[in-house]
Amino acid sequence: LGVTTVALLWNTRRKYLVVPMVVAAVALALVTLPETWFERMRTIAAFGQDASAGARLDAWRAGIQHALIFPVPGVGLDGWRYATVTTDWHNSYVEIMAEHGFIAFGLWCLLLFGTMVSLVRLGRTVAGFPDLAWIGSGGRLLAASLVAFAAGSMFLGLSYWDILYHLIVISVLLSEVARGKQ
Repeated sequence: LGVTTVALLWNTRRKYLVVPMVVAAVALALVTLPETWFERMRTIAAFGQDASAGARLDAWRAGIQHALIFPVPGVGLDGWRYATVTTDWHNSYVEIMAEHGFIAFGLWCLLLFGTMVSLVRLGRTVAGFPDLAWIGSGGRLLAASLVAFAAGSMFLGLSYWDILYHLIVISVLLSEVARGKQ
């Protein structure tokens, strides 16, 4: 949530309006959140004692170990079934690396981060065309969405989530619209 907030703030034109709203939302959340939420957040400091955090670290280690054993082909879809320590990789990067190998992992990262770079470039490309300002805004928001995915997928196995691929296709379409309008 923090990474997404920073990405959205970075890409907004009216920061002077958004920053006070974010501060107010955080203040409201701190007042209205139940004590159980704060108790759960306190466990982050002692993550070594938290069973959930330990299980995630074990899953990541197992996934990396699988990737090292099968560096090119990976262990295949749902490869976590071959690991005795987990029922999910709990990390999209480890998931792709373990299930498809290092080459596919590199291509997947290139697809994700290359799309972000192309969206930033797209904003610069259309900056001189006032009638294409919506493409620059849309590109910045798509990039922020991909940043949110990249951060969130560090702790969730979302590598096959269709929304990621929808965002990438929309990015390509937006680039093509910009190319056709120039």
